[in-house]
Amino acid sequence: MAEHRDGGLPWVAGRLVVTLRSARTALGGATALLLGGVSAKEEMKAAERALHDMRAEIEYLAPDAPLDTEEKTPDVRTTIAAVHLGGDAQRMAELTQQIADIAWSRRSRPMPERVRTTVEAMSSGVLSLVERAGATASLTPADAVGRTAVLDHDLEAVAGQQRVLDEVLVSGDPSLAEIDAVDVALLGRCYEGCARHAVSAARHVSMLSS
Repeated sequence: MAEHRDGGLPWVAGRLVVTLRSARTALGGATALLLGGVSAKEEMKAAERALHDMRAEIEYLAPDAPLDTEEKTPDVRTTIAAVHLGGDAQRMAELTQQIADIAWSRRSRPMPERVRTTVEAMSSGVLSLVERAGATASLTPADAVGRTAVLDHDLEAVAGQQRVLDEVLVSGDPSLAEIDAVDVALLGRCYEGCARHAVSAARHVSMLSS
């Protein structure tokens, strides 16, 4: 990679863009597979490639990753921002992998209509949120802080969709098989977790850059 941690907070902001772009791609591939993409194998490959890129970013963000030179040392804020971003990205990668694994296991078993609409709406909201979170890096520090406040509101909408899913799952609907209920419960938590970590990453980078 051309940029290194001695580039300071602008470097971290750039890494936020790259990391969340990979997260968005991975999550999009896993979601397309879950909801019946054109080609299950191609969707899974796309998700796996993006997850590979995410993991490379996470390693690059690690505090012990080599610097460009021995003389340059990143300041404390840069290190803290990189640690927060790396931690959030790591958790997003784990959650996205879980979504992809569930989607792959269900590739011949369509999502029940009883929950499909809510899962589709929730996943769409999370994908948009992750994309907007990455875009905060291109804003001025003051505007980025304002944008994260909007993202917090969007996060509440995702949490609301999660509550709708929970209500369906505990309703005792006989048309919802146990295996479907378990998968949907896990998927909801994974999507909500991805949203929370995307907002957390954007918040820490914008806060430490201001």
